[in-house]
Amino acid sequence: DYRNIIHGDIKPSSFLKSNYEPFDIFLIDFGFSREINPITGMPIFEGSEFVGDTTFASKNTFQGILKSKRDDIESLGYMLIYFLKGFLPWEGSQNVSLVKQKKFSVSLDDLCYGLAPQMKLFMNYVYILGYKEKPNYKYLRQLLLNYGKPVLFHVPFTTFIPPLQPSTQLPAPPKIIIPVSVPVRQNEKKEDEFENISNADFKNVSGT
Repeated sequence: DYRNIIHGDIKPSSFLKSNYEPFDIFLIDFGFSREINPITGMPIFEGSEFVGDTTFASKNTFQGILKSKRDDIESLGYMLIYFLKGFLPWEGSQNVSLVKQKKFSVSLDDLCYGLAPQMKLFMNYVYILGYKEKPNYKYLRQLLLNYGKPVLFHVPFTTFIPPLQPSTQLPAPPKIIIPVSVPVRQNEKKEDEFENISNADFKNVSGT
């Protein structure tokens, strides 16, 4: 059951899109994945070594903390920011120490500068998730589906985060469709039926 798996290496090259079904997204590359015990919520495989891509890895990974569901969501947030802005502040170095120093020094305001408030709410929520806490996927999905719209709502969850005040200078709400359901399937199609997702693809979908 893929719902009880931590992928452990969320990054743009871990996703493929179908050339025939434009909104079908496939998650691949499970070399660093770990199974979760559905009762305890803890990874079955123990270990604290750094694994994954330094650019999109979570902060906890740099601290040697065993990955849980929150880490995949944090990596997804970095990937979305990368697609929206075209870069990440710590991008360009594979030196673990340098990337860690930069990643921990960048404020949330700077990381989400120029983006709609929903992205900051997304990352703020992810940063405070507990190790065994199940992410509120409904809340996160609502943030993404309403990206670019004035923040006039707040979905309650375990830890309260006050909503941002709506900006009077927000652009008109764009027409946006963000696929959030990621089916994991076997290789049912030929390799030439798939290709990696690029920044341009994401911008075309988001209308930016």
